[in-house]
Amino acid sequence: MKSSEQKIYGRNACLAFAKRFPQAVIRAYCTETNRGRLGTLLKFMAEKKKAYHIVTDADLNKICESEHHEGLCLLVERQGLKSEDELSVAVKKIAKSASHCLLCLDGIANPHNLGAIARTSAHFGVEHIILCNVGEESRKALLSGAYHRTAEGGGVHVNLYLAEDAAGLLKRLRKEQGWTIVATSSHGQSKDLNATRLPKRCVLVMGSESEGISSPILESADFKLRIKGTGHVESLNVASATAIVLNEFSRQAAVPQRKKAESGDKPTRVARVEGRKRIGS
Repeated sequence: MKSSEQKIYGRNACLAFAKRFPQAVIRAYCTETNRGRLGTLLKFMAEKKKAYHIVTDADLNKICESEHHEGLCLLVERQGLKSEDELSVAVKKIAKSASHCLLCLDGIANPHNLGAIARTSAHFGVEHIILCNVGEESRKALLSGAYHRTAEGGGVHVNLYLAEDAAGLLKRLRKEQGWTIVATSSHGQSKDLNATRLPKRCVLVMGSESEGISSPILESADFKLRIKGTGHVESLNVASATAIVLNEFSRQAAVPQRKKAESGDKPTRVARVEGRKRIGS
């Protein structure tokens, strides 16, 4: 396999990738039992004169270096991380009147955690994920087959950006485009997530379970949130915590904020909302 190539495995991950980036698919491997389920993909491969191979489970275990391939593997053009400049261009296209959440992941170097976060992000309509404080070797692992397999197809619906100076980037997003920086922390003066009105344009910062959020990034936050619990464990898995916060953001984004009633006034009536508004819609 060339350095410009990578393997993606898992049925949902492969089918989603082939649908979104068909020209990036180089070769396919599948087991005989999966052949009938992959008619559209294999037909596409044949039409584009791209090779596909029917192999055994044992063969796929070796090809993928994993047993969690679900009978399908793609060799594709390697998908790199996007730059800060590309993020700046992307966020300028987001209407200032729209409820929208960006994710900033500090020190998240586990492809399974990132894959789970990408899956959750795709579910809630979060399109842009900023990665910071990640080493060179970890960057390669983050876009591995394990990432796409765990994301269950969600990986193709999010954009991953690499920030070399995350604290500086966050300050620019606040100053130039009016984003509010919200960090999660179980320490200090953190607000209860379920009792806090979240900003309409929000950059949500999540840290690794071992190190948390680095000081320069934490200091750049406008305020901090905590997820209340029993206290029996110090913290949640970062993917679980991200899912909880994004669910709350999505819930609040779907409901218009009531104006605070003046003393003696009746509460302001709010018209019924039809349907559910997705983040970034």
